[in-house]
Order: sequence, then structure tokens, then C-alpha cells
Amino acid sequence: GTLDEILEKKEGISVAYEMLTSISADENERARFHSRRMWHLDREHEMAVRRERDEKERLHEEKVEQAEAQFEESLAEKDRMLADAQATITELRAKLGEQV
Repeated sequence: GTLDEILEKKEGISVAYEMLTSISADENERARFHSRRMWHLDREHEMAVRRERDEKERLHEEKVEQAEAQFEESLAEKDRMLADAQATITELRAKLGEQV
């Protein structure tokens, strides 16, 4: 009521009031835009961090699998060498037995 009466009497106040209302609306819109933009940037950052963490975890799992495979291969090689050595010992014992 009183504000409308003042705005009607003084055109300069009316123009200033309209400008202030317009600027405030723009600032509020800018603040909302900024808030939405920050939210999107935060989400993008979280997703990038998650992708990086997942990639590191995947690479770590691959390295563990490779190490396990190499270990198993090494054990298999040792088992073959042990079997060959035992076969050689058995052969030598057989030859010694024949000579006695």
C-alpha cells in the first residue's frame, strides 16, 4: 500500500524500484545458475575420481592375477625339475643295483 503510493508520486523512485527488482531477479538467477553449475561440477569431479579409483583397482587386480599366474608357472616348473631329478636318482640307483 504505502510503497505503491510512493511509487505513484515519484517517477524516479518507480524507475529505481523497477531496476532494483530487475537486478535482484538477475542476481538471484545468477546465484541459482552458479549453484546448479557448482553441483554439476562436483558431480563430474566425483565421477572422475570414481573412474580413476576403479581404473587403479582394475590395474591392481590385473597385476595380482599376473603375479599369481607367474607364481603358479614357477611352481609347475619346479615340480617338473623335481620330477626329473627324482627320475635321474631312480635311474642311478637302478644302475648301481645292477652293478652290485
